[in-house]
Amino acid sequence: MKNIVKEKMAFLLNNLDWSLTRLADKSDLSYDTVKNLYYGRIENPKIETLISLADAFNVSLDFLVGRINYATEELELLKNYRQCSSHGKHFVQAMATFESSYSRFENEQICTRELDCYLPKPTTEELSDEAVVIPCLEPTGNFRDGILYDTSIKTKLKTHLKNAFIAFKIPNDALAHTYYKDDIVFLEKRRPNVGEIAMFHKDNFIYIRQYQKDGNKHILRSLNINSEDIILNSSEFSQFFVVGTCMYLYRKND
Repeated sequence: MKNIVKEKMAFLLNNLDWSLTRLADKSDLSYDTVKNLYYGRIENPKIETLISLADAFNVSLDFLVGRINYATEELELLKNYRQCSSHGKHFVQAMATFESSYSRFENEQICTRELDCYLPKPTTEELSDEAVVIPCLEPTGNFRDGILYDTSIKTKLKTHLKNAFIAFKIPNDALAHTYYKDDIVFLEKRRPNVGEIAMFHKDNFIYIRQYQKDGNKHILRSLNINSEDIILNSSEFSQFFVVGTCMYLYRKND
């Protein structure tokens, strides 16, 4: 076990850019104990010592003793996550929750390449020769200008739009004059500029709003005349996760 613990300590110290002194401080272990563990001089470390190390590194005990292993990219993600501000950590958590649902598709739709069905009409440079499959959210609950994320069906959709990464099917005419029933809105993964429509996520609720700004105020303007705008200061706005910005909509010709 001593070699496994030694290897894990070396890996984590390098990944986190920690010294042995810092690890001793973080783990409340003596410097000599940490040094002896690092150099493999302790044959069978006490369980209390291993728990202190695992807690300091914020990894599981199973990982520290080699029962499970994380991929390099997972540890890199952990390192970057720890260096984030509270807003950054909130953003990462929201993104992870949102992205992890993509595997739970129910059926598949086909979106044709008829350019006349897209608004605005994409250029040939914005289209790929082969269709790609992206997730599409279809609200099943009460939709006015937003929806509870858990009440949406996640389906597959094929599109030739290069930058589209998720789509949203409009279930009714609540957003009339902007979107209509059965419109499919395609989003690209970026934050909106002023005046653009985007999808925002907060507390399991998805909003489709136009982004505006007035001085230090961030405004999520409702597309439904019966709903109020959401006006936020910077701190409040930081709690909203931008899923993506609306780039095109697909509207079937009657």
